[in-house]
Amino acid sequence: MNNIDIAVERPILFLILVPALLLGIIPFLRIQKRRRASVKHLVPFIIHLSLIFLLSGLLAGITVTETTDERLDTKIVFAVDVSDSMCVGDRDKNIKEETRTQINTFIKNVISESDPDKDKFAIVLFANDIISVVDEDDFDTDAVDFLKFDRTNVGNQTDSTNIGKAITQAATLLNEQKQNKKIIIISDGLETALGADSISIAKKLDEGIQISGVRIGVVSDDLANREIQLVSVNTNGKVAKGEDVAVELVIKCARYTRKVEINVYDGDITRTEFAYDLQPGNNVVRFSYTPEVAGVNTIAASIKFDSTSDLLSQNNILYSWYELEDQRSVLIVDGDYGKVNGQFDQIAKSSVMQNLDGYSVTILPPSQFPKDLSGLLEYDQVVLMDVNFGDLHANAGADLRRYVEEVGRGLFVSFGDSFYDISGEEYLESPIESLLPVHLKLEGEKETVAMVLVVDLSSSMKELMGERSRFEIVVESVKKVIMLGATEEEKEAGIGFSDEDYIGIVCFDENSLVALEMTELGNLEKREKHCEDAEYQLRHYYNHYYLNPDRTESDIPVNKDDGNKYTSMGYIKPSGIRDGQYDKQTGHYIKSSGTVYKWAIQEASEMLNDMESKTMLHIKQVLFMSDGSPSDKGSGYEGIVERMAKGGVTTSTIAAGLDSDPGKQDTQKKELKKIAAAGGGDFYVAETADDLTETIVSKAEEVTAELINERSVLPVKGSYNSNVLEGVREFDIIGGYYTSTIKEGADLIVYVDRKKPLYAEWGFGLGKVAVYMSDLGNEKWTSTLFAEDKTYGNIFVANMLNATMNRQVDSTGLEYSVTRDDTTTTITVNTPVDVRSAENLIVKVYDRNGREMQDAIFTKTAVKRYSAKINTENIEDIYTIKIYLVNMKTGAVNDNLAFAVSGYYSAEYDVFNDEGEARLAGIVGNGRGEVLNGPGGLFNDLEGKVQFFEHDVTTPVIIAVLILFLLDILFRNIVIRRKKDKEPQMTDEEQIASMRGR
Repeated sequence: MNNIDIAVERPILFLILVPALLLGIIPFLRIQKRRRASVKHLVPFIIHLSLIFLLSGLLAGITVTETTDERLDTKIVFAVDVSDSMCVGDRDKNIKEETRTQINTFIKNVISESDPDKDKFAIVLFANDIISVVDEDDFDTDAVDFLKFDRTNVGNQTDSTNIGKAITQAATLLNEQKQNKKIIIISDGLETALGADSISIAKKLDEGIQISGVRIGVVSDDLANREIQLVSVNTNGKVAKGEDVAVELVIKCARYTRKVEINVYDGDITRTEFAYDLQPGNNVVRFSYTPEVAGVNTIAASIKFDSTSDLLSQNNILYSWYELEDQRSVLIVDGDYGKVNGQFDQIAKSSVMQNLDGYSVTILPPSQFPKDLSGLLEYDQVVLMDVNFGDLHANAGADLRRYVEEVGRGLFVSFGDSFYDISGEEYLESPIESLLPVHLKLEGEKETVAMVLVVDLSSSMKELMGERSRFEIVVESVKKVIMLGATEEEKEAGIGFSDEDYIGIVCFDENSLVALEMTELGNLEKREKHCEDAEYQLRHYYNHYYLNPDRTESDIPVNKDDGNKYTSMGYIKPSGIRDGQYDKQTGHYIKSSGTVYKWAIQEASEMLNDMESKTMLHIKQVLFMSDGSPSDKGSGYEGIVERMAKGGVTTSTIAAGLDSDPGKQDTQKKELKKIAAAGGGDFYVAETADDLTETIVSKAEEVTAELINERSVLPVKGSYNSNVLEGVREFDIIGGYYTSTIKEGADLIVYVDRKKPLYAEWGFGLGKVAVYMSDLGNEKWTSTLFAEDKTYGNIFVANMLNATMNRQVDSTGLEYSVTRDDTTTTITVNTPVDVRSAENLIVKVYDRNGREMQDAIFTKTAVKRYSAKINTENIEDIYTIKIYLVNMKTGAVNDNLAFAVSGYYSAEYDVFNDEGEARLAGIVGNGRGEVLNGPGGLFNDLEGKVQFFEHDVTTPVIIAVLILFLLDILFRNIVIRRKKDKEPQMTDEEQIASMRGR
């Protein structure tokens, strides 16, 4: 019995009928009663009312629902799994008899409970793909075997299962509207096809289709207990030169102890063959061997069992791979190639090379620098030692940049005379300059200098050097230092201090005095004033003076003839004056107190620190002058000097006026040498007045910022971690360096003076670049690095020679990822930069026997990303993939990588896989069905079930409206007009009479 229900979605819109009906009915009622029934008026009225109702119904949203309590016709599609997992136990890969009987019995029982007049059937046989389809017209309900198909003609389509494809195919057979639609999946539930998504497909099916399932073909415990299965083969991946390949096999044995034969092949070489007693459960077998062939190597592992009781043989072989790295290689390009005492010659004569064991080192002259990028790729790191860049070929800079930036290799540059004397400008104009982590100061640009002169003014400075006292010579020398660089001629020649440099003076005996605060030198006039101030303070401190009433020193010296002359005027004689010695030459009493170094050195340190807090000081120097006989020996002044050195302050010492006793001289020199060593500076001896003046002035000239700084400096560790500092606890003084400044983003690992780079590095693109800003070939500069008793120096040099070896990127700047489905593998390659127009990515594929299988074409899928598909339809095999970035013009390989895609037997042959039950439950649960235990009750939910069918009336209503509009037009233009033409014309009197009648 059928019922029709009409519903309105938007009933409020039906209110539009009220004014619409009024507009249609009122004009009709105004027509004379006797004329209303005429066809001319009645037919248009009916049409108009019909249009009003239909259009109002469309706006209000009328729906029509048909209800029936009669069982509809039913169509059932059996989706039958005939994959290999349904054959387990049958070595001929036929559906085993037990499973075949279960399937046929289930289908027959469903048919027997059906109503022949109302129920129809179809069948879909599937595995990885659809094997065959029989629709209702060809379905024989009286058949004995519903699984008749030839497995030999479907190839490897049965070695995996795709239930989702079966559901999609079955749904295409359920295309009737008024019928019950059912799909019954008959399977063990193991969906093993890569990328299969049956649950999602089931969820998206039309709601009128119901999916049920029955689990058949499950391996019995008795069969499973006979199984031996190779679960996994693993290696240690990348294997360094000299290391062994570590292989691990996992073999699962079901129940009984078995003796098996294990074979492992590395390519064509049998690596191991031995018997092994398996225990129930997982057995882990490990062994190793020494590989021989560099590059990607494939491994095949298999297990053999003598008895035929092993359930499956397909799961007894697996593949894996490893990559044997070449020995790490370093290319040293030696600008002093073949020269005695060149940079590498110094290294070769030292113990540095002992620290490079394990590396392959190649030494070449610049003329033999690799001709293209592919030649550079034979090395993991390039070292340029004092190379004249003009000796390299024209493309060397561009090749090195790509070698570092894109491929991820390392570059280390050690400078020297060849570079600075010959090719400095060429470096600045080449692509390599941008690679360096430092700015090169090739024009000798001056930097801010601050020098503190620390002057001993104890009583021993009264001693004569020739015809003048040491004191007078020191005063004269100090004034000359202040005036260095003051004249226009000196400025043009770059001699001395610039006007923006700073100088300070500290004098001391047992106490200390700042004779001249840290002062910007300024122009000639200002410097002359500084000289006057400095001389006044030095003399003032050196000689005794009367004190003013406020106890400040006056300008009146204390001499023998004063008597009470000045004291009677209110001046005060300083305390302790009676202990002084009278100097006949000057007429003054000379101080005879001790010589204390500590407070004077501390004063100099504080002066520099205060100045640095106000302005940037690039070079900081302390010049300490004394006779080397301190009265506070051991008070800690060496520690102050060492702390200053770590802050970039260099302290040099001058022995001015040594004792005539050679023994005492040695003691004096030793103390001043220790101070110079702690401060990373130089020690000088001034034996004559001229020596003292020249030494002071020449030392002052040295600290002016020059491109080449040939003076003793103490390297200081920066705050960065770096491989170059591994095993280096301390540094020794070196004899010089080249001026540069650190670039933003670079790491200052070791520096000298005021943060001047000695060793700096940074990451550049994928690679790494480092520089050493001294000359390894200059024995005076770096002899301490190679001295046999300087272990840390040797380690430091060895570390520099491999510090830029990029340990993260071993062989390439290309990165890859792989995704596989049943028949193809998609390779995605990411490149550091977009592939250039003259380049091309080429992929080659090889089987496990080394035969080239195919080429593939890469297409650009995003910025710096390229993809290619290769055929890997034999999922159980292993494929070696080699990718090359080739310059199509020259044929040179600019980059490459290699890897393997390991095969694995289909999950169809994983006897221990117990996920089928959960998978089938998930599919039918999302398909609004259930897992069946048998055919019973399959039709129960169909008997007497009330069925609802919604009918969309929009289209029929629109068609009806168009027809009514057309009828209205036809009626008005044909029927009414013809009738009007046939009626006799009324006279004027008749028309008036007619109107009166109205």
